[in-house]
Amino acid sequence: MGAIVAVLGAGAFGTALAQAVAHAGHQVRLWSIEAPVLAEIRQRRRNSSYLPGVRLHRRVKPCEGLDEAVAGASLVLVAVPSRAVREVARGLAAWVTSGQAVVNVAKGLEEGTCLRMSQVLEQELPASVRGAIATL
Repeated sequence: MGAIVAVLGAGAFGTALAQAVAHAGHQVRLWSIEAPVLAEIRQRRRNSSYLPGVRLHRRVKPCEGLDEAVAGASLVLVAVPSRAVREVARGLAAWVTSGQAVVNVAKGLEEGTCLRMSQVLEQELPASVRGAIATL
């Protein structure tokens, strides 16, 4: 069995990344704030709202809590819209630990500050993981 990878964000890109990572042999914990999306993934193995026509791999596990999603994960992919990165990072800060790599895949600049998403993550995540933040 491969690594545990947390994917935060079950939109089109996050779900596609989760599917690719699962097909590569890893266990995926897919987190979203959208309960109906998680329910559909859990019940039907589909995310028709964002990735229609694709049956998700059995290694993609939907998670309602950030704590559940990141516990034991060696890699955390942040795939939420740029407008949500700061809020998600604040929630993630309580659960991410040293030894976990955090990779931002969100594009854009933060509205109001013009900060890159990697800079937002550096501001919000604990110092123990700041050296393990990357952007795809």
